[in-house]
Amino acid sequence: MEGKWSGYQITVKYAGKTFSITTQNGVRGLDIPVTVSVVDGTWKAEQKGKEIKITGVVEDKT
Repeated sequence: MEGKWSGYQITVKYAGKTFSITTQNGVRGLDIPVTVSVVDGTWKAEQKGKEIKITGVVEDKT
């Protein structure tokens, strides 16, 4: 699935819900496309084939 990366946060929709993923490293820019996957409950993100280190995932309740 596709997520949008801005600063230290990736926003993604999964299973009808919106999640905010916090990353170890940030980016300059807004809504940079990244690929996000969930395998056996483990979240993974990458941009152009390079893994993005995830530090936390929370459901966005707003």
